Amino acid sequence: AHGYGVEAQNFAGAICGRANAGRGRLLAEMAAAGERAEVPAIGTKRVPMPTLADLKTTKRESAAAQLIAAELPAVEAWMAAARQITDGRAARVARDAKAKRERAEKPAPTLPPTCDLRLGDFRKVLADLPASSIDVILTDPPYPAEFLSLWSDLALFARRVLKPSGLLVAMSGQMHLPEVMARLGEHLPYRWTIAYLMSGAANVVHARRVSTMWKPVLVYGATDRRLYDVARSDAADKAHHGWGQSETGMTDLLRLVADLGSVICDPFAGGGTTAIVALSAGCSFVGAELDAETYDKAIHRISQT
Repeated sequence: AHGYGVEAQNFAGAICGRANAGRGRLLAEMAAAGERAEVPAIGTKRVPMPTLADLKTTKRESAAAQLIAAELPAVEAWMAAARQITDGRAARVARDAKAKRERAEKPAPTLPPTCDLRLGDFRKVLADLPASSIDVILTDPPYPAEFLSLWSDLALFARRVLKPSGLLVAMSGQMHLPEVMARLGEHLPYRWTIAYLMSGAANVVHARRVSTMWKPVLVYGATDRRLYDVARSDAADKAHHGWGQSETGMTDLLRLVADLGSVICDPFAGGGTTAIVALSAGCSFVGAELDAETYDKAIHRISQT
């Protein structure tokens, strides 16, 4: 604010951060004793403990200061390496440290016996799946151009693990749809395209000047099963993964392509939505997720359903 260099600002920020931690410790002690508790003073006179209002501190500021005090080692480690130190960022670091510690303290989640979710690249961690062991691969791979090669690997994987009556059911974006279909078609017979209808505002694809409210779901494989080609999602759901789909939409899609007792596979499991809807429908599930943090969240989510 006064035009000092970043080093000077961070020096001052570190002092303020430690002072805020000290304030947090005092406020925590006040909260433990009760804000209006009577405390002894000099002689026989007793004075009331001041309230947050007396201290000109809001509840939000008090909570942030106490959190920083409780997670001070993590905050100090961050301050030692930070490029810009502010109270707001210190509070975020403290929140993240608390959440990480609480996750570590929780007992390990237990998955249902019919669920097998693995951490890692599906090409490696699902390589031991027996041939012809999967009824339906239901998945939503990443759409950007840099991931197009994965579609060829997905097709090769599907050709090996799907039962003779099995289906690869893969959601795709429209931007690179011709190349996606070409890659899948090198190894699997094309069956059909299901329209996945999305509610809410249209998704704008600026590069093509298109506002779209549906996604193609590509179906490759056997023709044994009669298909209907529309599935509906009643809401967007990005709470568990930035590219995630809603449980209602995936449930409607699963209903079209699988039966009770089917073995469902998702090589790009993300937040675990496919696993949850498969287990809820009486199917068994096997899948993989590459990102460790996303995998951890999915494991906890599935274990609680």
